Amino acid sequence: MSKKDKYLIDYRKLYPGVDIPPEVLDVLKKSDRKMMYMELDLKTEHYINKEGQEIVLPSRERSLERMCEDDSIQFSSDEESTEEQAIRRIKNEHVYAALQKLEPEELALVKALYFREMGERAYANKIGLSQKGVNKRRHKVLAKLRDLLQK
Repeated sequence: MSKKDKYLIDYRKLYPGVDIPPEVLDVLKKSDRKMMYMELDLKTEHYINKEGQEIVLPSRERSLERMCEDDSIQFSSDEESTEEQAIRRIKNEHVYAALQKLEPEELALVKALYFREMGERAYANKIGLSQKGVNKRRHKVLAKLRDLLQK
């Protein structure tokens, strides 16, 4: 049984011995046609006219898979908007301006820990301090940077 056949029901055969008024049959057929339209026509881009001829039309419903296959642009891009890029650039300029106001040893600590992604223990070994000493310096430098950025 095809998808279309399940909507082409002969109600007189389905309910033998029951006298179904023509108005009720008409409503049932229209209801069946609506169901077939909703299930088949919208999703498969087909339309069946009154003469029973099948006509292919553009779909009114598109699946995400089909849009991806067609390279359709339906959704907003994941890329940053121009406004977001401008805001990020301004924030970066403020951070770099604040970094320029740090003492050379403070800047070296920030560069090592945040730009080169060196661990506190490795940086402590490099400059001859304890890891706890580097941690205290890091907290002081970050507090100083916060103050500089709030001005």
